[in-house]
Amino acid sequence: MRQPLRKTLLLIALVLICGHQVSAAQEGPSGALTLLVRDSSGQRLGGVSLTVFYDTDLAGRVELGRYTTDARGEVQLDDLAWGTYIIQFRGSAPDGRPIQPPTQQNMGMLDDGSGVANGFGLYFTEPQRVEMYVLGSVRGESNAVPMFDMADTSDAPPEPYDPIVGLANQGPTPTPYTLQQALEAHKTTPAPPEPTSVDRAVLWVIGLGIWLVALLLGYGYWKTRSTRAQDERI
Repeated sequence: MRQPLRKTLLLIALVLICGHQVSAAQEGPSGALTLLVRDSSGQRLGGVSLTVFYDTDLAGRVELGRYTTDARGEVQLDDLAWGTYIIQFRGSAPDGRPIQPPTQQNMGMLDDGSGVANGFGLYFTEPQRVEMYVLGSVRGESNAVPMFDMADTSDAPPEPYDPIVGLANQGPTPTPYTLQQALEAHKTTPAPPEPTSVDRAVLWVIGLGIWLVALLLGYGYWKTRSTRAQDERI
């Protein structure tokens, strides 16, 4: 009887913590956030399903709501509290392809409360902001793949960016790209740098210093032995 009661109390405490975290955030500064989704050619995509989570400090993710982009490819979130949010894509792309599962989107993003939470992290602290994404294609992947859009403005051509490519230190890369090449580049161990003349000089000075210290210690030891020998003769 005690075990179910304990679980019930823990569940109630978790719900209260979540509610307190969200309500506390809503009492602070807020702003207007626009989520914009385009394809690789720059066309705005309507009818794309998004789930928005609020990342609390103690209770992990709390689902804020599920939204669908309008004809302009936008989801407008007004009076949104400043804080950290996670965006996940769901359902199908306008061309009918399934969207990459949320568990594979932006793989490896850490969540404060519950370890790994796949999705697109967003730290929102502005009165007004437009966050852009590309729903595109990746070679060898049949699903539509959501990615960050690194373009400066919504009028500029899309610049799709995938975190796997970022791990490979290749920077923003247009799609499609070869995932295998990115992974192999990430695994490649760079050759150690050749020592420069400055490095050689430093090593030479260090070696000389060690040699002088050893010489002084040897001289001190010899001097001490000589003094003791003279004292014994006296």
